[in-house]
Amino acid sequence: MVGKPEEIKLRKLMREKLQATSIPDLDFEDIEGNIFKFSDFYDYHKFLGSGSFGFVVSAIDKVSGEHLALKVSLLTH
Repeated sequence: MVGKPEEIKLRKLMREKLQATSIPDLDFEDIEGNIFKFSDFYDYHKFLGSGSFGFVVSAIDKVSGEHLALKVSLLTH
């Protein structure tokens, strides 16, 4: 793989997480420390792409019914 070691590690992590069946189960933390699942807010439709800091998926907002492209940034510690 081409890239800095931390980018390579992130790409490997994204590939592990990017199983279509696992995206709805991804955990997100808000600024107050509350944990939510992707599926709490969105119906996953399909994977659109990835980049250096995360990935983009197509989803439907459960409240509005709006079709969205969501960029999910992965933070590594």
